[in-house]
Amino acid sequence: RTFYARLKGAAGTIIGYRRCRACRPVRETVSGVYSASGKTWSPSPSGQQVYIEAMTDFDDADGVEARSIALMSGVTLAAGVKPGRDWLKPAEVTAGIPFAETAIALPLRKTVRERFKFLVRF
Repeated sequence: RTFYARLKGAAGTIIGYRRCRACRPVRETVSGVYSASGKTWSPSPSGQQVYIEAMTDFDDADGVEARSIALMSGVTLAAGVKPGRDWLKPAEVTAGIPFAETAIALPLRKTVRERFKFLVRF
């Protein structure tokens, strides 16, 4: 399943969507592959939590402050947008279901990559 991280600005306007690069059911382990919330996690088919990670690229957005981030499921691309792109502008997404939204205060810059990690229990 493909998830996207939706970034919004202070006025609630959408900055863009970043395709998540990791989405795995996990379980807590002593020396896991993923690190989040001060713990380590390893992929597990019987995991009761899902580790989801997105990371912006250089020049995805510049000079704006992200004020919220949400995971998006069921994203539908606008006509003419090729699937598989990592960064999507607001007009390139026509539908999707947001979940796991949280407030942030993060200035986005041209030369910095930001990593977002989510642990979601289903």
